[in-house]
Amino acid sequence: MRKEKKIHNIERNLSFKRLKNQKKYSIQILGIAILACLLMQMGFQMTTGIQETFRENRKEIYGEWERILLEADSRAETSVKENPFIEKHGSMQIYGVLAGDYFENEQSNIGTIDEDAWKLGRLKLKEGSLPKNENEIAMEYSMLASLGYADRLGEEIRLEIIPSVEFSYKEEPVELTYILCGIIRDYQVNWDISSRHRLPAGVVTAEGGERIGNVLEKHMLIKAREGSESVYEDLENSEEILCQIEENFSDGSLVTDNIPFEKFFDSIRLFIAGAAICILVITISHSIDARESFWKFLHALGMEKKQMYCMIAWEAGIYCVVSIMLGSVGGVLCYKGVLPAFEKMIGKLVVKQISYEAVYSGILYSALVICISYFLSCMRLNRILKEGGAKKPKKSNSKRGAQITKFTPISVVLHRWRYAGVRKAFQILLLASVFVLAGYGLMEAKKKEDDLKMFKKMTGNGYFLDTETIANSPGVRKKSVELLSQIAGVESVETYKTNAFHSFTVDLSAYSGNKYFEEVVNTEKIYREEAAIDHVTLTVLGVDQWENLERFTRNLAEGNVSEEDCANGEFCILSLPPLTKTEQGYLGNPTEEEFQESFLMETEVKAGDMLRISFQKSAQTKEEKEIRIDGILRTSKLSDIRSPYPGGSGIQVIVGDRFWENYQIYDINEYYQEVKINVSEEADVLDTEEHILRNLKRIGTVNLKNYHQEYVQRQRELYSFVGMYGIVALFYSIMVFIVLYQMLEAEAYERRKSMEIFRALGMEERFLVKMRRVEVILMSSLSIIGGTVILCGCYLMKMR
Repeated sequence: MRKEKKIHNIERNLSFKRLKNQKKYSIQILGIAILACLLMQMGFQMTTGIQETFRENRKEIYGEWERILLEADSRAETSVKENPFIEKHGSMQIYGVLAGDYFENEQSNIGTIDEDAWKLGRLKLKEGSLPKNENEIAMEYSMLASLGYADRLGEEIRLEIIPSVEFSYKEEPVELTYILCGIIRDYQVNWDISSRHRLPAGVVTAEGGERIGNVLEKHMLIKAREGSESVYEDLENSEEILCQIEENFSDGSLVTDNIPFEKFFDSIRLFIAGAAICILVITISHSIDARESFWKFLHALGMEKKQMYCMIAWEAGIYCVVSIMLGSVGGVLCYKGVLPAFEKMIGKLVVKQISYEAVYSGILYSALVICISYFLSCMRLNRILKEGGAKKPKKSNSKRGAQITKFTPISVVLHRWRYAGVRKAFQILLLASVFVLAGYGLMEAKKKEDDLKMFKKMTGNGYFLDTETIANSPGVRKKSVELLSQIAGVESVETYKTNAFHSFTVDLSAYSGNKYFEEVVNTEKIYREEAAIDHVTLTVLGVDQWENLERFTRNLAEGNVSEEDCANGEFCILSLPPLTKTEQGYLGNPTEEEFQESFLMETEVKAGDMLRISFQKSAQTKEEKEIRIDGILRTSKLSDIRSPYPGGSGIQVIVGDRFWENYQIYDINEYYQEVKINVSEEADVLDTEEHILRNLKRIGTVNLKNYHQEYVQRQRELYSFVGMYGIVALFYSIMVFIVLYQMLEAEAYERRKSMEIFRALGMEERFLVKMRRVEVILMSSLSIIGGTVILCGCYLMKMR
C-alpha cells in the first residue's frame, strides 16, 4: 500500500513540477480553457435568462394560473380548497351577458371576480378603481369602446343585460344603470381558453350582480405548488370534480419550443465546445510531442503507461478546476456587463439576471469539454510509446542567399526572410486569413441586417389580408379590425379601402409620347388587349387614418397633405412606382434584386395636375370626374417604398373618403378590403400568430399573406450568422495565434543566435529593436494588403 501511495505521489509531483517549469504552456492552456468556459457560461446564462423572461412575460399576458375549472360546483370548489398541492385559487361568478348577439361577441359577460383570481390573472386597471358598491362597475377598455363609453369614467352608463345565456334569444334584457368606476386593461382576447369565454368583461360587486339575477356559473382559477403539476391529473380523475378543466397558455412546455435565440444559443454552445476541443487537442498534443524524449526516458526507467496517463490526468484536473472557476466567474461577470445590450436585443428586461442552475450546467459542460480534450490528446502519448528508435534526421538543403548591399534594419530582415521564405509566406497568409474572415463577416452581417430592416419596412413584419378577389365579400369589418388590434404582440393594424368591385381607369392622353406611360400601356397589353393611354388601369387605395397616411406623406416627391386634409377625406396622392427593365420589357413591382438594375421614372406629372378618372357604374352609365392631384409619390429608391403591397403594384392613387362619394359608392365605408397587421419581433413567443389566425376564422374568407413567419426566419438566420461567424472568427483567430506562437517558438533559438552574433559584431541595441519593429510592421502590412486583395477578389467573383 505504501509503495502505491509513493508512486502516486511521484506522478502528482512530476505533474506539478511540469506546470511550474512550463509557465508559458500553462498560461496558454489555461487561457483557451478559461475562454471556452467563459463563453459557455454566458451562453447558459443567456438561454436561462430568455426562458425566465418570456415565461414571466407570458404570465403578464395570460396570467399565472395554470388551470381553470369551468362551471365549478360546490364539491369541486371544496376539493380544490382542501387540496394541499394547490398553491393559489380564485373564483369568478357570472350573472349575465350584455344584450346582443352573444355568439358574435363572446366576451360580454358581467360578473364578480375575487382578489385571488384578480392576482392570478394579473389583471390591471388602466384608470379608476374596482367597484365598491352595488351601483359601480369596472369594464374592459375594448368593451367600453365598442359601447361608446370609453371616455365616460366616473359617469353613469346604461347597460342591457340578459340574466341567462342558455337561450339568449328568448330572454328579455334587464336595463340597469351603473357608475363606471374603473377601466380594465384588455385581457379577454388573449385568454382564449375555450369556445365560450365565460370570464367577466364587466366586473361588479356581489350586490351589483344580484341586481341582474342569480349566479349563472362559477369558475375557478388554480395554480399548483412548484413540482406538483401531477395534481391536475388527479383533479381530472377525481370523482368530486365533474366539470371541465382547461389549461392556460402560460404552461412552460408551450414556451420553450417557441423562444427566439434559444436554439441559436444551443448551437453556439455546441460549436464553442467543438472548437475548444479542437484547439485544446492541438495545443496539448503539441505539448506531448515536445516531451517525447521525457516520456521515453520514463518508459525506459520502468514507468508504466497507466502511470503516465495518470500524470496527464493530474494535469487535466488542475487545469479543469482553475479554468472552470475563473471561467465561470468571468462568464457571470461578462454576462452582467453585456446584460443591457442583451436586453435591448430581446426587447425586454431580463427577470432572472443570474441563474445558479445555469452556473451548474456551465460547469458540467466545461468539465466535459476539458476531459474530452485530454482524452483525445492521450492517444498521442500512446502513439509515441509505440514508436521505437530515433527519428531520421531531416535533410537540409542549404543555399547561399543574396548579399546584403545596405546594412539597414529592413535589409537585414529581408535577408533573413530569404532563408525561410515559405515559412514566412505561410505566417503572412495565416494573418491575412484572419483579416479576410473578419472583413467578410462584417460585410455580410451588414448586408443581411440591411435586408432584414428593408423587409420589415416593406411588410411590417406581419400579415396582409385582402378580400379583393373573393366573390361577394364586402371586406373586413371595423369591429374585427379593433379586435385584431387588441392582440398582444400586435403593434398596429393598418386599414385600406380599395376598389374591390369597381373598375377605375385614368386618362393619361395628356402625357402621350411619354416613355414611362408608353411602357405602362405596353405592360397592360400583356394582360388586356384593349389597353390604351386614355384608360390606364388605376388602383384606388382609400386611407382614413392619419397614422397610415403618414407612411406615404413622409416620402412625397411633390405636394403636401395635412392631417386636416386626412380628417376631411379631401386628398388624392398619385403613386408612380419605377418600371424595371426585364426580358419582357419594363414591368412594375420591382423586386429587391431588380431594383438595382436600370428602371424608368416618370418626371412630367406634377402636383396640382388635374386627371380625368372614369368608373363604369353599369353597362349603360359611366361616371367621369376630374381629380386634382395633391401630391406625387415617386419611389426612387428601395428604402422609400411605402405601398401597403410589398414592392408596390403599378400606378395607384391614395385617396380620402370624399373620393368614393364622387362616384356614389357608399357600401365600402364600413369595411376594409385590405388590412395590414404589424407585429412586434417577439410576437411568435406571445402566441400572436395563433390568436390572429383564430380571429381570422371569425372574420370569414380572406386572402392571407404571412410575412411574419418569413421575417422570423430571416431574423434567426441573421442572428445565427452573426453569432456562429463571430465564434468561428474568434476561435479561428485563437488557432492562428497558437500556430504562429509555436512557429515563432521554433524560430526562437535561431533568432537568439543571430542576435548574439550581431551584438558580438558591435551592433547597437537600438538597431536590434528597430529590426524587431520593422519585422512586425512588415508582416502586418503585407497581411492587411494581402487580406484586402483576397477580400476584393472574393466580392468581385461574387458580383459576377
